[in-house]
Amino acid sequence: MVWMFGSDYVPSDSDDDEEGRMYDHGARDEAVSDDDDIDMVKEFAALRRGMRAYSFAGFTFRISAIESLAFLIAMRSTYPAASAGLLLNSTFSGAHVRSLRDLRHISSDLTDGARMSMSEANAGGDSVASEALSIEVVARAFGAELVCTEMGVEYFPAGGSMTDYVVAMQTARRRVVASVSVTRAMEVPGMPEFGIAEAAKLLMKKLSGVKAAARNMVVPRRVDVAVLHVWASSGQVARKVRKAYRKVVPEEVKQGVVVLLTVAKCPAIFSRSRGKL
Repeated sequence: MVWMFGSDYVPSDSDDDEEGRMYDHGARDEAVSDDDDIDMVKEFAALRRGMRAYSFAGFTFRISAIESLAFLIAMRSTYPAASAGLLLNSTFSGAHVRSLRDLRHISSDLTDGARMSMSEANAGGDSVASEALSIEVVARAFGAELVCTEMGVEYFPAGGSMTDYVVAMQTARRRVVASVSVTRAMEVPGMPEFGIAEAAKLLMKKLSGVKAAARNMVVPRRVDVAVLHVWASSGQVARKVRKAYRKVVPEEVKQGVVVLLTVAKCPAIFSRSRGKL
């Protein structure tokens, strides 16, 4: 079983500040055609209308109350590695930050974790902004504290998949440690269209990678939860990611990973110089 909240989620691509309707019930994604999806939409419709907004440094991150709760419940799971896959939807606006240089200019308004991420060497070299803002979102929305960035993680055996950062959250019962991998789903000028096949390939690679990294991690010594944060460049791209997640990616690949899918209007997140997604 895989839980996917907000499957009728249609962000307003024409609205730069994302103040438009996040859940447009008149423009359903074609992936929401099955009876089970429609039942889920009806069952949670009222809760999904309750939105939570987190504003900082000119950015705004939005997620529905039910999806925020689902994320926190997943963090508190006793056996997260054996739990069903979970996909959650959200939006992020920050059109004023067009480059990493812009982000560094306002870094004093960010959390210590995001600033640390930007100050350290980056293993991939082309994802500093996307990783720093992911750390910021997880901290602001879910109260997570950065434990270490990718350069502070050690693995055995070495040479395999790597996580991007590790955070900790204090729940009522225990301290939960989460391994987070960050990726970007986007259309690239001059490249083939980002379709269902490309979305599935990206998800398969990243879902398998974040679980392998968590399994082989020796510093930190314990990881409770694996999280994949996917930044989508548009609502259309996000719909393809959701459909690939539902229809193509095998259940065993989804298992034990929380996927946070965020439609972002922030050019800095999708800037590319070396091609890393």
